[in-house]
Amino acid sequence: GRAFGERVVWGPNLLDLDTNTLELRAAAVPEPMPMDQGDVAQAYAWSGAGEWLVRSTSRIRSGFEVTLHRGSNGERAATLHRSTGVAPQALWVGRAWLVLGLSPPEVVDFEGHRVATIELDEGSLARLEASADERWLIAVAINRTIALIDTASWKVVGRWPGRWADASITPKGHAVVGLELDGTLRVARASAAGLEELE
Repeated sequence: GRAFGERVVWGPNLLDLDTNTLELRAAAVPEPMPMDQGDVAQAYAWSGAGEWLVRSTSRIRSGFEVTLHRGSNGERAATLHRSTGVAPQALWVGRAWLVLGLSPPEVVDFEGHRVATIELDEGSLARLEASADERWLIAVAINRTIALIDTASWKVVGRWPGRWADASITPKGHAVVGLELDGTLRVARASAAGLEELE
């Protein structure tokens, strides 16, 4: 999920806390088919202000696709990526770019043109998240590593190995909080020098 103003979004849903209304962006949901014969949404991600929604979908015929939808109504605006293999479980939508949690992760613009490939071969990613100014991006590989990525160069500047279940970066980007599989929380300082665990 993600919050902006008095709205909270997760999946294809938007909750307006001012009006206490929940809205489904039905156009961004794959059409249900009988006997599990339809495409299946694997991940959703919203842009910071809610203007865009991105969906990763496993296609019943083969492979997957990542599509861009308008946040206002869920209508498809573009197909950003289509390939064989496993659909990404992690996506991130920035102001001018999107990160697809492929192996290795790919950065694309809003038309699907490749901007960069992040040299991170950790397999399937569980989370991608950026600081508020989008200077730093973290990539979480379950039970393996948290990577800190400099979005100016798309280089991995730090890796924090561990038995991670999840992680988050602070809005200012100065720290990363990692949640281990056993429920232990750990904190690391984040900078251009990498990730330094705090005791």
